Amino acid sequence: MIVTKIAESSNASPVERERRKFKRYPIHQNSMLCNEESLAEVLDISKAGLACRNFVGLEGASGILSDVELLNCEIGLSVQGLKCRLVRSQERKGNTLVQNNQGPDCFLEFVELSDMQANALGTFIENTSRGPGPELIFSNN
Repeated sequence: MIVTKIAESSNASPVERERRKFKRYPIHQNSMLCNEESLAEVLDISKAGLACRNFVGLEGASGILSDVELLNCEIGLSVQGLKCRLVRSQERKGNTLVQNNQGPDCFLEFVELSDMQANALGTFIENTSRGPGPELIFSNN
């Protein structure tokens, strides 16, 4: 796997430097996303959504996931009752991710956040991340 930085490139156009509405934060603490059917490791997060590595349940999911919880047991933080829309999930064969086994394989968008959830999410990001990371593109080339 090759990780390519484009946000820090001085040759990148303003659109290439910042394509997202919110900055993404790489997670340095062990954080999980879970609900009754799914369990995944959170790899990076923003105020709008997250990228994760699926352990169980998300590969067959579609549409909206309800009653989702973000959890970090090491520092005792959780954000509960979230609704997330599955934006993209890469194909798996058995327990092996096709093409990319190091980076994220599922991407989710938060929907209908209450003010309390938005505040809790901000606290979660602040306490589990290293700060804004560079724009990363995961590829197999």
